[in-house]
Amino acid sequence: MRKRRPFIEEGKRNIILSGLIILCLIILCFSILDKSMNSKSSRKNNKIAIVGNGPLTKKEINEINNYNIIFILNTAGYNKKIPIKATHHILRQALWDHSRPESWGFHGWVKEKNEFTLHPVQKESIKNIIFACPTNKESYVNINKIKRKFKNKKFEVISSGSEPWKEKKYKFNNILYDHNRSPSTGIIGINYILERYPYSEVHIYGMNSRQEGHHNTKREKEYISKCPRCILHKTWKNTYKP
Repeated sequence: MRKRRPFIEEGKRNIILSGLIILCLIILCFSILDKSMNSKSSRKNNKIAIVGNGPLTKKEINEINNYNIIFILNTAGYNKKIPIKATHHILRQALWDHSRPESWGFHGWVKEKNEFTLHPVQKESIKNIIFACPTNKESYVNINKIKRKFKNKKFEVISSGSEPWKEKKYKFNNILYDHNRSPSTGIIGINYILERYPYSEVHIYGMNSRQEGHHNTKREKEYISKCPRCILHKTWKNTYKP
């Protein structure tokens, strides 16, 4: 019996060791699950607004400034005199002359001064610049010029599709739609938010799809209406300009 004792003690040690390993694995799994849940909860708590160039009321301006993530577009249009505390600025690349890259610029940026056409509040509050550029026609000369001056900002380049528009389809909120014109900066911006913040709603202000011509805004309005995470705040008057 005495000779078997070491084997019995070794067996007990193995059982204890196995139990400890299993316990550690259980704790690790719960820790990973907890972090995942907290991460999802945090992303769900993001309050996100995107602001177009249409009419805004004082009440809406106050509402918008209570969001923790706020996107504005291009020149911020006719609302550029309003102190919206934006965090993100989406600028659409403009091909003034398709055959002359040196003429290319961005809506909302003065090339000669290397300045953005923004309210002074926004020049301080905006930390993220997103360039929406035509595929394979990105103006990196201008982008790098902006980067060198505004070193305290974060930059990203995204595609606005072909220019002039050649595609027959546009993918919005992971759904492929028939699309016969170049997408607006607004719909590009909303789509960007839906992809980057998959657990959050997008509150849309100052967009009433009244501008026609280069974009098929009526079609884009259908995309928004079919998006369960898109919350469209109806403008107080049905015009493009405030």
